Amino acid sequence: MVSAALLSIVSLPAAIGALAGGSVMSVSMLLSNLVLDATLRRRRHRLAIGLTFAKLLLLLGFVWGVLGWGLTGIDPGGLAVGITCLPLAATWEALRWRPADTKE
Repeated sequence: MVSAALLSIVSLPAAIGALAGGSVMSVSMLLSNLVLDATLRRRRHRLAIGLTFAKLLLLLGFVWGVLGWGLTGIDPGGLAVGITCLPLAATWEALRWRPADTKE
């Protein structure tokens, strides 16, 4: 969200690209969490396989929509910023995480 706001200063297509990339990565992460939950906790393997295909179709549909249809208004640089923000934020939080039983 912050990256899209900053990119809106540069141009509107860059902000739209950042929002699109961040949205796709967020939905992809949500589906990955659902697959992990269905597989490990619930032991529902058919649901996990179905969610994996849903994730694949989401990503393929997005790429086909952007590249195949040539959707205008999405800047590739903004899209790259939006896609990389989620893994960077997850890495940052993983590096900051400390076990609850240790005292600083």
